[in-house]
Amino acid sequence: MVKLGVRSDIGERYDPPDIFNAARNNDPVELAAAIQDGQSLDDVQDEASGLTPLHVACIHRSENFLKTAMTMDFDPWLRDANMRLAIDHARAQGLRDVQKGLVEKMYPPGFDADPVVTL
Repeated sequence: MVKLGVRSDIGERYDPPDIFNAARNNDPVELAAAIQDGQSLDDVQDEASGLTPLHVACIHRSENFLKTAMTMDFDPWLRDANMRLAIDHARAQGLRDVQKGLVEKMYPPGFDADPVVTL
């Protein structure tokens, strides 16, 4: 675990929060610190992978991170470089509660999957 916000004259190390590190390590405290630091759940790790923190957390089965993330704003429709959504990774890992949370983010109350089209 990373010491967050610790600075001292005796040389203690200060590592800024990293939302991807939080996703890998199932760390909701570092997630909150990263959000406060201006990072976003919609950030992309790198162009080659296209992974967001949610993708990374699903791959690493970081359920505490994901439970906290579900209370925040993010785009659940972002795809990685292989065109997979975070819910696809959650499904592959058998994270049923996470899948349910992602479906609720994807289709919020009042969402009409079959809108009426008038010509």
